[in-house]
Amino acid sequence: MPAFLRSTTRVLVLFSVLALFLIGLHLSSLSPFPEWRLPNLIPSSAKDKDLAVNINPDAPPCQRLGQPDDVVVVMRTGATEIKDKLPIHFNTTFRCYPDFLIFSDYEETFEGFQIHDVLADVDSNLKQSNDDFKHYERLQELGREGLQADELHGESYESGPVGKNDNPGWRLDKWKFLPMIVQSLKLRPEKKWFVFVEPDTYIVWSNMIQWLQKLDARKPLYYGSEVQIGDDIFAHGGTGFVMSRPAMKMGADEYLKNADEWHARTAAHWAGDCILGTALNQAGLPLNWAWPMFQGGNPVDLNWEDA
Repeated sequence: MPAFLRSTTRVLVLFSVLALFLIGLHLSSLSPFPEWRLPNLIPSSAKDKDLAVNINPDAPPCQRLGQPDDVVVVMRTGATEIKDKLPIHFNTTFRCYPDFLIFSDYEETFEGFQIHDVLADVDSNLKQSNDDFKHYERLQELGREGLQADELHGESYESGPVGKNDNPGWRLDKWKFLPMIVQSLKLRPEKKWFVFVEPDTYIVWSNMIQWLQKLDARKPLYYGSEVQIGDDIFAHGGTGFVMSRPAMKMGADEYLKNADEWHARTAAHWAGDCILGTALNQAGLPLNWAWPMFQGGNPVDLNWEDA
């Protein structure tokens, strides 16, 4: 064998041995089952035996974050969609939230969870006089199982420029926003933060916890993805929005003090989230714009270039 071939062969053998050694060294330092490590957000001062968090080893990773006791997640839904959209949350998002409320247009216990009728305390004269409440009255009389197919989704499953006005459940939904503020505050008066979502809203819970810790809950704060209708700027309801307790009190007081005005405005409008934002603004609390942290678009349509 020529000398240059023997030399080349030795180099290749040495290189192969060295490569195999380095690969073996690297693999020996790796666990065969890498652990998904999440930050522990419990302040060190709270890590004593009295405030220790007992985490079930089978619990989802989000429960390792240390659940804040001053936050409640409020989900708004309706009887026309509850069977299709709510069950998925029972073994997913609801296992992450330390506390939550579910509001609908029909009081019931659904798969073991309490569903509150957010419209129960709305003025009875309004319910009798406004056609939007015909669906509500029928629901109270017959129950959810008494609804017809066209009451569940309307003539079309698609949403138009001003929502799904052919869907009686959708038309009723705009009336829920202001009463929802009152009822949430009534049921959870001790909470500092109220996070409002819909069944198709997704929260990165670790981000939410860390973000809220940076805000001053003593101030009236109203955060969300900004939307504008006419001159009114408000937080888009489907994206989710956040209010501090002082902001909740401002909204509840404005509604209860001027209920007839806000009922008239709601009747003439199609978007309940706009009515809520307008009421808060009239009370002296404008929206804090939180886009792009609060995203209302489809993930496939988002710009990920700076992610």
